[in-house]
Amino acid sequence: MKVLSNQKGSTVLEFTLVFPVFMALIIGLINLAVLFNNDLVAGLAARDAGRVTVGTGSASAGRAAGLKTLEIGGLAGGSATVRVDQPGPGVESVKAETVYRVPVLAPGFAALLGGKPWDDHLEIKKTIIYGVGKRLQEPENIEPHCGGWYGCR
Repeated sequence: MKVLSNQKGSTVLEFTLVFPVFMALIIGLINLAVLFNNDLVAGLAARDAGRVTVGTGSASAGRAAGLKTLEIGGLAGGSATVRVDQPGPGVESVKAETVYRVPVLAPGFAALLGGKPWDDHLEIKKTIIYGVGKRLQEPENIEPHCGGWYGCR
């Protein structure tokens, strides 16, 4: 009966059973926070690219603005792309799209976010569509003394 009452090794055994689960939970939470941040930055980059494209009428300026936003957010690099439609006469909308591949740290975590369990990267894709107003297509109707693009009210 003396052997059954000895509990010196129970703390080490409990630690070895709980520690891997605890570490997987911590790594998963960190990875989830990074993914949410990257999702937010990719959405902001698409929004900025679309706004600059509609405002200037230049897809290259919009793409540069989107890439700048990705750079500021820490997502610049080979795995980030920004695509923007070129506005012009007769075009009613401009589509801006940001695609970013983000690494997945915890094995199997990609399955929780729409990927396959063995994926080591997830693709974040954000698309924004802006309507091109008549004022962009006909700049001669702008009344600069009344507030620029928005006109008088």
